[in-house]
Amino acid sequence: MAADSLKQSDLLNRLILDRQTTEELGRFGQLLIDPHAQRVVGFICKSGFMGSQRLALAWSEIESIGKDSILVKQQDSQRQTVGSAPIEAPIGHEIWTDQGERIGKVVDLVFASDRGDLQHYIFTTGGWKGIVEGLYQIPPLAVSSLGKKRIIVLDSVAQAPQRYTEGLGDTVTQVADFLKEDVAQTQQDVAAFKEGAQKFIQRFTDKDTEA
Repeated sequence: MAADSLKQSDLLNRLILDRQTTEELGRFGQLLIDPHAQRVVGFICKSGFMGSQRLALAWSEIESIGKDSILVKQQDSQRQTVGSAPIEAPIGHEIWTDQGERIGKVVDLVFASDRGDLQHYIFTTGGWKGIVEGLYQIPPLAVSSLGKKRIIVLDSVAQAPQRYTEGLGDTVTQVADFLKEDVAQTQQDVAAFKEGAQKFIQRFTDKDTEA
């Protein structure tokens, strides 16, 4: 993988900071891509209770991507031009060939960090046609159509998929770490909610007692 390339899994749950105000906007949730241009055009920033609040930011609003955070400079005019019809990264989509065969599922995306051009869809085969189970990559040019649940690719390319160099264990570990962090954050949110509810109930109980 080239030095200027990133995977979506590299960014999951990373802190998003406003470059001008230094305020925390939330956590990185999901890439937004232009399925026709095969390019990353933005991303979803999640915040609030259990990530219920979602803010779409344009890729051009990113000023820098660090190990611990992503700095953005929000510009409303840019956000309105995130893309003509952006969709969320097709993680979990089934991959089918144009000959009607199901070959696996998308588990990650590799893209250029500067312009956002997609470089590879990373997928698992599940032992399709005797291919050793693991991670494989397929180029965007091989994608003939992309829907809400499935991707259709050229059978000629799918017949000899290129093995992805990073081990399956590494990606699984990254996803597992993200899930652990997400669960921990959810537990904190629930605890805070319960504490607030208890204080609310206690306040009215005290008022009834005084009355």
